[in-house]
Amino acid sequence: MIDWKNQDGVCWLAGELSKSTASQLWHNRRQLLRDTDILELSDISKVDSAGVALLIALTAWAKQEGRDLKLSNPNENLLTLARVGDAIKVLRFIETKTSA
Repeated sequence: MIDWKNQDGVCWLAGELSKSTASQLWHNRRQLLRDTDILELSDISKVDSAGVALLIALTAWAKQEGRDLKLSNPNENLLTLARVGDAIKVLRFIETKTSA
């Protein structure tokens, strides 16, 4: 399960970023990134390769829209998967001190 909310120019994701949620997020990408170019990932509990692939696709989509998607506060599992898959080169990770 995945939940999201847009607040103060940030899209907060909470739950699983995985094969079971990737299609839902992709289908809702316009709503998800409506007023923001930052995805807050600190509340992601589980991530798999489909989740990383989704982040790559969202980044590419945002770029085509003339936007610069930033991924805030990824957990170690996400960073490890991004490094192993070489996605670290295309994903823009940032660290912020924000709270929902």
